[in-house]
Amino acid sequence: MRITRRRLLQLAAGAVPAAVVGCALPARDVTEPNDPTRILDLDGTQASLDRVDGISMIRNQVAGGVGGPAQVANSTVPRPAATGWRFSPTDAMVADELPTLTEFGLMVVVDARSGATGTICALTDARNNELRVVLAAPDTLAVWSRTTELMRIRDPSITLRPCAFAMTFDSSRTAYGFLNGAYVASFTDRIGLQAVRRLSLGADGDNRSFAGVLHQLRYWDHAVSGTTLRRNFDSLGARWEVGIVPLIGGRVSAAAPVPTGLKGSSVVPRATDIVNGSAWQNFWSRWDWPWVRESIDLAIEVGSRSIRIIGDVGAVLLGRIDAATYLRRLDQLLTYCRRRGLTVYYCLLDLRHTPLDRLGEVESMARTIARGLSRHPNVVAVDLCNEVSVIYPQLPEPVAFGFIARWASTIRSETNLPLSVSDIHTGQLIDKITDRAAMSRWREVVDFFDIHVYRPPMIRAGSNFLAPYELATDVPLVFGEAGASRDEDADRVGVYRSIENLANSSDRVRGVYQWGLINDEYGLMTENGRVRQDDVIAVWRSFEPRN
Repeated sequence: MRITRRRLLQLAAGAVPAAVVGCALPARDVTEPNDPTRILDLDGTQASLDRVDGISMIRNQVAGGVGGPAQVANSTVPRPAATGWRFSPTDAMVADELPTLTEFGLMVVVDARSGATGTICALTDARNNELRVVLAAPDTLAVWSRTTELMRIRDPSITLRPCAFAMTFDSSRTAYGFLNGAYVASFTDRIGLQAVRRLSLGADGDNRSFAGVLHQLRYWDHAVSGTTLRRNFDSLGARWEVGIVPLIGGRVSAAAPVPTGLKGSSVVPRATDIVNGSAWQNFWSRWDWPWVRESIDLAIEVGSRSIRIIGDVGAVLLGRIDAATYLRRLDQLLTYCRRRGLTVYYCLLDLRHTPLDRLGEVESMARTIARGLSRHPNVVAVDLCNEVSVIYPQLPEPVAFGFIARWASTIRSETNLPLSVSDIHTGQLIDKITDRAAMSRWREVVDFFDIHVYRPPMIRAGSNFLAPYELATDVPLVFGEAGASRDEDADRVGVYRSIENLANSSDRVRGVYQWGLINDEYGLMTENGRVRQDDVIAVWRSFEPRN
């Protein structure tokens, strides 16, 4: 017998008296804010099976929401237990009246300690394309799309205690997997799933069910943010005694907060500086002020409100200029920016352009620079080292960390400007936003993280691409460099739109600095011929940071 959608909605709202089978526990004291985007919540503290028209159902705890899963012909039903629904290999329940969704968020809390493998749940569209969450081995969760394995997550804790697994599928067709409060996997190749209409639990069709207890299942009508995932992992972890990976919190600091709404551009060296030795040593020792001023004026023309400039102590250490000359040139740049209404994000140095055998001499120079910066109210932050991870092959990370931590302490003794270290992890964007070990280490030094974005995936509006970062930490984030190459990016406008969508997808992001102003490969205007890149400029000019 088919249950009508109206009857399902009535039942979910509690409008129809139901015969309750099994047992239930009173809800434990886990306070959660209301979440209007959650459309399905199967809560094991209310474990029961309702009977409507002779059909067994699991009640949806979202008032007025969709109907909960109902029993399937030729299948058995799970048994309500003290903490949820106990599944055997032939048990199955299906909710086939879901709203049509092209993106979603899903979280399940299960006790799979029996080790009996099989399907936990599956999402299916109108063409029978599906994503299945399965216990593939006693210590392994996997996500399958028909016969293709999209993710495989092996974790010994699955055999020891309840676990919480979440999956999101967003507007950019990116699928993420999270286990016990941490990012574990992603899949960005083409997935055939179109518009989800059906949620099944256990042994739907020819699949066997896992043998274990479903404590809780939540389903959202969009790809939820990492902030929402964190809130649910923490609350459900406390409720079901799941070992949740904790949030990486920010350091206790007297630093000023990172400003919001940063929209900036980078002043970059001339081609002659780049091709003849160290670009930044050449830039600061030669000091072509007309070039610097032209770059800053272009920034204003294209709608930027801030300037990022990479400093260089190498030229001073090597005797190409003295400290007084360097400070005078830096002061000239900061003063001109202030007069033109621009803030400045200053970078102390790039270790690729600094003599590594003389890093012990940087600290005194850093103190002097910090005193100079403190006299300019338009300076908003300091990057202690540009793209630090690139130097690790020559300078091991622990050694680099030790030097930079001392420089940070010295600068903080002179100013309360917020500090960062850019690109603490090298590689693709997904690698940079998921390296918990690097975040945990460097958060002792920085007040915000700075990630550089080049060749990002095509990201649509509404994407939750930064969910792994949001789940891992609440430390603010700035994209200190972001740009598109004429040599390597076929669609530069598309890259800038992806950067905009990425920045506006998360409340962690405080702003973006595009790279760079005048440059033949990345510039908004070429150095050779001064040709403005009007299509890219139009996208950048219209961009407005969300925060």
